[in-house]
Amino acid sequence: MDLPEVTDELLAGVEWRYAVPRCCRVCGAPLQLADTKGMKMTCTSDAASPFASRHGAAGVTLSQALDHWQESTLYDPPDGDKRVLALAAEVRRLRGENQ
Repeated sequence: MDLPEVTDELLAGVEWRYAVPRCCRVCGAPLQLADTKGMKMTCTSDAASPFASRHGAAGVTLSQALDHWQESTLYDPPDGDKRVLALAAEVRRLRGENQ
């Protein structure tokens, strides 16, 4: 059996399929995995970033960004397959170390 190459597009597709919910409860932006075990997901919006260059550009204060981050972060996501998400996160982590 020939398996497809593990590309960034393949990993993104796997993460999208197995990560539920997929959208931020605050703004509707996509969520991303924030740890290698698939146990934490955060909002990808600049408005939820603690970094001034990102939340400032999004037109929000640090306090607003931290509130957004707190309200949108999911710990132990309720649905999806955490084992698949953890595997995808580990592949990404290993790629980052080896580049």
